[in-house]
Amino acid sequence: METGVNGVKSAPSTSIENDAFGTGTWSIQKAEKGLDMFFLGWALLMLNSVTIFLAVPWTSVIYYNAWSKKVSIDGRSVKFTGNAGEFFLIWVKTLVLSVITLTLYWWFVGSANKARWVDSNLSWA
Repeated sequence: METGVNGVKSAPSTSIENDAFGTGTWSIQKAEKGLDMFFLGWALLMLNSVTIFLAVPWTSVIYYNAWSKKVSIDGRSVKFTGNAGEFFLIWVKTLVLSVITLTLYWWFVGSANKARWVDSNLSWA
């Protein structure tokens, strides 16, 4: 305990800036850059095109696994734990409802479903 004004004891002060936000060395957006991710993205797009986009759940898992290996937050690595089976159900529901609503479902809910699935399958490596 520190002695404050008029001899009243107060709790020791801490710096929120140093404790709460880490070192600030994040590489999330940079994880999508680079020739390896560029060529992987093109290869997966070609695979999706050949399979009439039926392979989207599997190629999404491949992409996010590669992406997560390049992410670094305060020197800590991130691991992607999702699998194509669980994403397949989300993808089919989003696809069907997007076709029925002439893509309105995708713009308002579908893209958030995919982001939620990715976020729920990220953990510290």
